[in-house]
Amino acid sequence: MYKKCLGAFVCSKSDCNFGMCPITNHNNEVLLPTSSTCKIHFGNNLLYVLCPVRFAMNYPDASQYIVIEHFGFHTHAKPPKLHPSTKGMK
Repeated sequence: MYKKCLGAFVCSKSDCNFGMCPITNHNNEVLLPTSSTCKIHFGNNLLYVLCPVRFAMNYPDASQYIVIEHFGFHTHAKPPKLHPSTKGMK
């Protein structure tokens, strides 16, 4: 099974590190965010950055583990986590 990186929405100001994960619909199509401006620089628009990274997931011999292969390099900064870490939930 193959998956791809969805890219990220980033601030149009080059020295800003604000980014957010794309939201997708049930067809895995990227939707526009509800707010199209940066949360740090309110006047700056968000730009959608495509990413060429692909993932291959294999289930060898019906075992209980998955082998994930990563191809390429991300063209965007790492967006913030969508869920808190276990440490943050304490």
